[in-house]
Amino acid sequence: MLGRKPIYMGGLILHILITVVLIVSKNVILDYFALFILGYSVTMRLYIGYAYNVEMQPKSHKIFASTVQFLFESFAYLCICIYFMYISKDWRPLQSLNLLFSIFGLICLSRMPDTPSFLLSQKRFPEAQKAFSYIAKMNGKSTDIPENFKFIVSEAEVNSDP
Repeated sequence: MLGRKPIYMGGLILHILITVVLIVSKNVILDYFALFILGYSVTMRLYIGYAYNVEMQPKSHKIFASTVQFLFESFAYLCICIYFMYISKDWRPLQSLNLLFSIFGLICLSRMPDTPSFLLSQKRFPEAQKAFSYIAKMNGKSTDIPENFKFIVSEAEVNSDP
C-alpha cells in the first residue's frame, strides 16, 4: 500500500505539468482538458497533503497545524481576489507564482520521509524507525532509537496476524 508521500508527490508533479501546459497553451480544447486533469491534482495535493501535514505533527500540534494550514489557504484566496479586483485580470503571473511554490514544495517533499503513523499502521517498522530518526535530526534531537520504540515494535510483531 502506498503512503501519503507518493500520492502527494504525484499530485504535485501532475499539478506542475498541467500548470506549465496552461501557461503556454493557446488551444482552448487543450486548456479545458488540462483544467479537467488539474481537478484530479487538487485532490491529491490538497487533501492528501493535508493528511500528510497533520500526520507529521506531534499530537499536541495537530489542531494548531491544521488551523494554520486552512488560514494560509484562506489568505491565498483573499490575495487572489484582491489581485483580480485591483491589480490585473491576467491570471498567468499568479499561475507562475503558483508554479514556483509547487516546485519548491516538490523539492522539500523529496527530502521528507513518509509519515511515521502510516508506516507504523502498515507494520513497516524499519521505515518508521528511519522516519523518526530523520524527524529527530531535523528537530535537533538525538537520533538514537529509544528502548521503548524497540519494545513497541517487538510487541507489534508478536501480536500481528500472520
